[in-house]
Amino acid sequence: MQGKSKKRKIRPEARKRILLPKSEWKRYRKWRSDIEVGPYRPFFETHQLHSTGRKHKFFCPKQQRIVHLMSDSEYRVYQDLIWRPDVVSIEEQYALNINETWKICQELKIHHPYEYQRDIHHIMSTDLIVTINRNGALVKRAHPVKFEIDSNAKLRTNNKLKVEAAFWTARNIPCEPISAVRVDKNWIKHLDFLSMHYDPSLSSHELTQFSGLFAKCWAKAPKLPLRAILAQIAQLIDVHQFTAERVFKNATLAGLIPLKAPVPLVYHKPVLLA
Repeated sequence: MQGKSKKRKIRPEARKRILLPKSEWKRYRKWRSDIEVGPYRPFFETHQLHSTGRKHKFFCPKQQRIVHLMSDSEYRVYQDLIWRPDVVSIEEQYALNINETWKICQELKIHHPYEYQRDIHHIMSTDLIVTINRNGALVKRAHPVKFEIDSNAKLRTNNKLKVEAAFWTARNIPCEPISAVRVDKNWIKHLDFLSMHYDPSLSSHELTQFSGLFAKCWAKAPKLPLRAILAQIAQLIDVHQFTAERVFKNATLAGLIPLKAPVPLVYHKPVLLA
């Protein structure tokens, strides 16, 4: 007969003080120093966390760096946010100062995230920190990512969200969980298709001019396949069709061509405008 599983308990010492290896203190301090003077890098990378879920490590053309996302949910939300015209940058797996999160847990009378097997506390992190351009002013938003926002989620999950909210509120940064369910999979396919040829060298004037031309051609023949409209524009401005496709994708990413979401784009079918 199989015995009952032993109930996990927090060692009394772990309730009184932070238990964290010196190597982790050192790693955190180096990470803080690195991001203050150089380009951002996440505190946790995909190879450092062991889980059965899917992870995503890829080069983001908008941020010009490797991004580390720990789930399909994070990928969907990241892609939905990063290509919004007002989003300047996203910092993923952003570590929270354990001295502050420990103090918050003491005030809220909840247990700090803790690993029973190794008898150490965890450095907490927020999934995404988004910087937005609001009429020239840069503002930040903290976003824990969940597949679905559930008020009846596990106590541990809700407690972590409370700690994150308190941490960012102290910095006057709104902290709002985001559900990946609200991001349509077809919209992500649409963004993946467009971002393949992201080109920051294209000027706003070029994109605006192209968008106006596209709108005129589409209005004359809205049932033409996308490839046919792009061929017309390429002929009108005397460029290769691939160039027209590249500018079209970038103008659409910039929000200048209002495509109807979440219908995926395909070259051999008509384009639906919003």
